[in-house]
Amino acid sequence: MLISGVGSSGSVSSTSGGKVLAFNAISTVPQTVLNIGAERVTISFHNPGTQTLYVAPLIVVPYVAPGTSAQGVALVPSLVALGGCYQLVPGGLLTFSGECQMGWQAFAAQNANNPLTVMVSHI
Repeated sequence: MLISGVGSSGSVSSTSGGKVLAFNAISTVPQTVLNIGAERVTISFHNPGTQTLYVAPLIVVPYVAPGTSAQGVALVPSLVALGGCYQLVPGGLLTFSGECQMGWQAFAAQNANNPLTVMVSHI
């Protein structure tokens, strides 16, 4: 009998371990770095570069009173409109867990070709 747990080498499913994504061209224009992921439990953003980066959800869902419908509003951040963004300083690590299934975008304070490492976990 083979016994293995979620994330172990004998486990194969959408919940197996972390997935690392590498980006090397983050510029001052927001770009999508993660699409919606219904099974996502944790996201970690790491800035291995020398420029400050910003990450933000693609859609902001405002608080809505019970019994009314919620409409997602696109978040269009920029260097002059940073509301809704999280700052990621050089060498910084930022982790979200729980309700982090929405898509995410990233952009840099300056220059182009900035690196960003993203790790997603479904467990």
